[in-house]
Amino acid sequence: MPPVRAYSAPMDGSHAVKWREGRGSLHAGRLELNGRHLTLSGTGPEGRIAQLRVFFDDIDEVRIGREARERIGESRTVVLERVGAAPVYIAGMTGG
Repeated sequence: MPPVRAYSAPMDGSHAVKWREGRGSLHAGRLELNGRHLTLSGTGPEGRIAQLRVFFDDIDEVRIGREARERIGESRTVVLERVGAAPVYIAGMTGG
């Protein structure tokens, strides 16, 4: 599989998302795309602040998660399969 290239198109601001890493806690916050990585930041259980940076070079596969275990609530997710790390599940705040 060819390596993932850095995203170079301009992005306007951040995007409201829900996300979790592997079987971890659900977080609500934002997703921001940068030149070589994306940043997820937000609050989790009990209001704890969390931040996760995912470098594009560490992403092995991007796909839509349709299985129940991959969903966040009733929402389908974007699944980032990473090299040597747990997948990251991302859903928009509006569901879908």
